[in-house]
Amino acid sequence: MKVDWIIVMAGAVGVVGAMEWIKGFFPLVKTWMTRIILLPVCFGVALITDGGWAQVGINAILMLAICQIGYDMILSNIKKLVESKIEK
Repeated sequence: MKVDWIIVMAGAVGVVGAMEWIKGFFPLVKTWMTRIILLPVCFGVALITDGGWAQVGINAILMLAICQIGYDMILSNIKKLVESKIEK
């Protein structure tokens, strides 16, 4: 079984973006609530990709791990990118 890192990374960035978007509508949402929501969202994103159930499971676990570990890094890099585009 091969890990498709493009799908996993794109999925992780998409999931983090979606979670931030949701938090914008519900500012009182606690961190533990977003962590609970993150699991089915990652699984749902992995489900739309190619592969059998094992591949979906691996993609979902990797997306979840990247979202948890790299949450702040993903947000700060996107913020820097947007700010650099606005300044031009």
